[in-house]
This record gives sequence, structure tokens and C-alpha cells, in this order.
Amino acid sequence: MWQRIKDNPQHEVLGLLHIGTGIFLVNHDNYFRWPPGDFLLFANDDWVGFWFMLVGLAYLLWVLLGAKDIRWNRAILVLSTMTMGALATYQLLHWVALGTDIMPWMSNAAVTAFIILLARGSDADGGDH
Repeated sequence: MWQRIKDNPQHEVLGLLHIGTGIFLVNHDNYFRWPPGDFLLFANDDWVGFWFMLVGLAYLLWVLLGAKDIRWNRAILVLSTMTMGALATYQLLHWVALGTDIMPWMSNAAVTAFIILLARGSDADGGDH
């Protein structure tokens, strides 16, 4: 198990990051404040946090189960990129719309860029994931 984690540390870190983000979003029911209306209710719903936790769990399971399935790896990386990209974009829109709103959109954009670089570095033959 430890060797699998050592072989794929980026996936482990991203998995834990997604789970942590999901827990944060579940525990902060009014984290998002813009735009008013139904989309705000959706964005602050616990299911958004659970989605982050599910993506993080998929990362961890991929590593712990042997990190062999390239298609599963790519699917997780795509879902992760879309999830973190959507979060970073939504946080950026908060900053634009509300002015001095405190949203960590830059760090989440950097995480999204890291995921994209990790996906580009994934080997199709199952080597360097």
C-alpha cells in the first residue's frame, strides 16, 4: 500500500485536497453569496461538497487498487479538472461581482492547472501516472 502511495503522490494529494474541499463546502452552507436565486441554492447545497468528496475518493481508490487502469485515471483527471475549474471560475466571478469578496480563486486555478499538467504527463501505457 505504501509503495502505491509513493508511486502516485500527486494523485493522493489531489484526492485529499478534493475530500477536504468537499468537507469544507458541506460544513459551510452559505459559503457562496452570489448570484441570488436558484443557482445560489444549488451552489450551497451539500451535494456539491459530496461531489468533491466523491472525486477525491476516486483518486484514492485508484491509487490503493493498484493504479493500473489508464481509462479510470483519465476519467478522474477530467472530472477533477472540470470540478476544480468550475469552482475557481465561480470564485473568480464572486470576486468580480462583489468586489472585495474573499474567495481563493487563484489557488484553485493553480490546482486546476496542476491537474491539467498531471493529465498531460500521464503515460498511455500505464507507466508514469
